[in-house]
Amino acid sequence: MAVSERKTSTKPGRNTLLWISVILIIIGLMLFNYIGLYSLFLDILGVLSLIYSIYQGSVERGKEQRIIDEIKKLDKTDQLGKTLRRVRSSLKEVGISTEDLVKEYDHPLKAMLIFKFRERISGRKSVVLRDKIRELGFKYIQSGVYVLPPVLTPSSLETREDIGKWFKSAVVDPIGPNLEYVIPFAVLIDLRKAYSERKAPERAWGRTIFGVLGPDELFPPEYIIGTMNRKHISLEDIIRLGDITFLAAGCLTDSELLKVQENKRELISQIQYTLGTRGINLSEYKKMDSEKLASMLRRFVDDPARARHIAETIVNEAIFWDKFLKEKL
Repeated sequence: MAVSERKTSTKPGRNTLLWISVILIIIGLMLFNYIGLYSLFLDILGVLSLIYSIYQGSVERGKEQRIIDEIKKLDKTDQLGKTLRRVRSSLKEVGISTEDLVKEYDHPLKAMLIFKFRERISGRKSVVLRDKIRELGFKYIQSGVYVLPPVLTPSSLETREDIGKWFKSAVVDPIGPNLEYVIPFAVLIDLRKAYSERKAPERAWGRTIFGVLGPDELFPPEYIIGTMNRKHISLEDIIRLGDITFLAAGCLTDSELLKVQENKRELISQIQYTLGTRGINLSEYKKMDSEKLASMLRRFVDDPARARHIAETIVNEAIFWDKFLKEKL
C-alpha cells in the first residue's frame, strides 16, 4: 500500500516575514540615525574648521597690517613704497615674477618709451638731455631706448600731441634753446601687450623691459600687497628671507642695485661657501663679519670704502629687521 508523502513548503511563513520586516526596519533606523549623526558630526567639524580658518586669516591679516603700519611709521615719505622697492628681487624667490603680475593686472599699464639718438649744445657733444631724462625717472634699457615706469607716466597723456607737449615742457625747455637733439620716437605703450624675452645667461649683454622695471615701478603698493595675500605670502616671510638686495637697497644707487641683482646668485654662493652654510637668511646676515662681506662685495663694487659701507649697512639692516619683527609682532 502506497503511503502518500506530504511535501514540505519552502515558502516562509507569515510570522517569519513579519519578523524579517521588523529587523530590517530596525537596522534601517539604526543606519539612518548613524548616518545622520555622522553627517551632523561632519557638519560641525566643517563649521569649526571654517571658523578657525577665518580666525587664522584675521590673525594673519592683522599681523600683516601691523607690519605695514610700522613700516609707514619709519618714514613719512612713502616708506611702504620704498620697502616694496627693496623686496622686488625677493618676490621672484617666493614665486612672484613681474611678468605674472602684469598678466593678472586688469587695468592699463601705460609707460612711455623714448629713443634718444643724439644731442649737442652749441655744436658740442652733450649729455644734458640724457641726464634730464634719467632725472625724470626714465630707466635705460639699451641702445638709446629709455622707459618711464607706469607709476611715473602722467595719466593725462593720451595723444601724440600730449606726448609732444609734455616732452618739450618737462625735458627740453628746462635745458634751454641751444639744445640740438634727435628723438626718433616717443610713444605710449600698454605693458600688458608688450613681449620680451632673453635666452641668455643672467650676466650676458642685453636687458629686457621687464628686467629693468621692478614691480614697485609698475603697480601701486596695494596691488602688490594684495597679490602677496592671495598667494599667502606675507611681508614677514620676505623680510625673514634676508635677501641681500632687500638689506642693501637703502644705500645702493640704481646702477649698483642692478649690478647686485644681476650677480646675486654668484654673490650668495660665495657668501655660503665662506660661511660654510647651505643657506643664508636674516639670522645669518646679522651675525656676519662686515669686513669679510666687504671683501666679497669688492668684485662688484670698485671702491673699497664703498664696499665696506655697503657691507656694514647689510649687517645693520639685518640686525634692525630681526629686532623689528620680534618687537612689533
